Amino acid sequence: MFCEKCGAAISRNSKFCERCGAAAGGGYPVSAPQQPAPVSQYVPTPQYAPPPQQYTPPAPQAAGATSQVVLVQPPSHPPAGYVPPNREPLTTSAFLGMFILQAIPLVGFILLLVWAFGDVNINKRSFARAVLLLTLVLSALSVAIFLIFGLGILGLAAINQ
Repeated sequence: MFCEKCGAAISRNSKFCERCGAAAGGGYPVSAPQQPAPVSQYVPTPQYAPPPQQYTPPAPQAAGATSQVVLVQPPSHPPAGYVPPNREPLTTSAFLGMFILQAIPLVGFILLLVWAFGDVNINKRSFARAVLLLTLVLSALSVAIFLIFGLGILGLAAINQ
C-alpha cells in the first residue's frame, strides 16, 4: 500500500504513514502507486529574520530637561581558560611562605584562622583548614596519651606505697 498524501510505501498493518504521519486506513493497493507531489508545491522553510530591535532612542524632550540613558550589557561569558583570582593554583613559594608563617607561635595560629575562614584563595583556605584539623586531631591524641600514661604512672605509684 501507498500513502494517499505523500506516496510513501506503507505496510498493510500500519495505521499511520511513517513518512508524513497521515492515517493509513484509506490507502490503495500496490499496483496503483500515487505520484509524489511535484517540486513546485514544495514550501521552503522561512528565512532567518533578525530579532526585533531592543533599543529605541528616547523621545525628544523640552529644552533644559536632562535624562539618563542606561544601556544594559548582555551577560558575557568568561573567555576560555579564564581562572578567577581566588581559584588560581598556589606556587611552591606561596606554600613555603605559608609554612614559615605558620611556624611563628601565635601569629601562625591567627593566620591559619584567617586563611581558613576568610575570603582568600581556595587552595590556601583548604590548606589552612587541613592544618587546623590535623592540629586538633593531634592535640586530642596527645591529651589522650598523656592521660593514659599519667593515670598508669599514678596507679603504679599508689600500688607501690
